Amino acid sequence: MGIIDYHPYLLFKVGANIEITLRLQSALELVDIRLLGHLVVAADGIMSLAERDLA
Repeated sequence: MGIIDYHPYLLFKVGANIEITLRLQSALELVDIRLLGHLVVAADGIMSLAERDLA
């Protein structure tokens, strides 16, 4: 499973996304679903939380 988020603001304001990703990852593990990644798309670029070891 993967998640893609769009943010109309800049990438450096994604702290809440990290918390949501970790919570979702824990919930998905309960039903044996693996979270493969979480992409954050913002006005200034795209960030993969998986590439930063955050998902």
